[in-house]
Amino acid sequence: MSDLPKMGSPEEAELRALLKPRRRAPPAKSRFSHRNRDIIFSPVDDAIFSEALRQEYPTVRFVGHSRWRGETPIYGSVPEGRHSRITAIIVPPEGWAPDVRTTGEDGYRYFPDWPRLMLNFDPSVWDWSPEFYPRRWAWDPPTLSAGFITGTIRRDDPEEEPLRALIRKTWRIIGRIATNRLKGGHPRGNELMGGDKALMEDAKGGPLWAGHHALEWCSAAPRRMLDGRLRPRDDWAPPHNDRYRGLREDVLAKYGPALGETPTER
Repeated sequence: MSDLPKMGSPEEAELRALLKPRRRAPPAKSRFSHRNRDIIFSPVDDAIFSEALRQEYPTVRFVGHSRWRGETPIYGSVPEGRHSRITAIIVPPEGWAPDVRTTGEDGYRYFPDWPRLMLNFDPSVWDWSPEFYPRRWAWDPPTLSAGFITGTIRRDDPEEEPLRALIRKTWRIIGRIATNRLKGGHPRGNELMGGDKALMEDAKGGPLWAGHHALEWCSAAPRRMLDGRLRPRDDWAPPHNDRYRGLREDVLAKYGPALGETPTER
């Protein structure tokens, strides 16, 4: 005889209830929202970005390591802090002065409090990786490795609106000085994907934004690539509008033409 309960019996109803799939509660929604842009900027792009952001926020500063010894690593632009790895963009209020503290015996200094208008920033860097590996690469070193800019906001908090506005304006600046319509750098790979010819109008925007000066540097030699894998589309051209050209001329006048040259030292 079967050990199963009879149809319609209380025992059967109890068994069905036990076997019924249970709905899982949806995961708790995070209190924070992260907004991100992946970027490939040359030093000239970094300078243009710094100047464009300063036009929107005159008090903007670029901050180096969060713990340091010696001089406080706060700079007016990314190129000014090129010898100290930039980690953040801050927009302090007018007249702000950093409250610098010192740790114990090790002598490291730090900020106990950061301005609320802050974005995490990891700039692009020159990379000579092929020199360290016994293999043939598809590009000649160096390449510009990708970096990122990230903003973190508290959801449903009206006091976060200034930070939301900073993020929106930063994304708009990136859209004016960079493009996310790129192509694969290796001709054979492009052929396998349907053809080596790649036009701007045929491209779908990707997650990575390359500065126009980085693209200009890349297009100057056939084996140069960005992030070791990307190149400009075949009909790409830098912007010719007065706003972009003015920014570019200003930063080259300020820092000199050497800012746009390929480095010869790691």
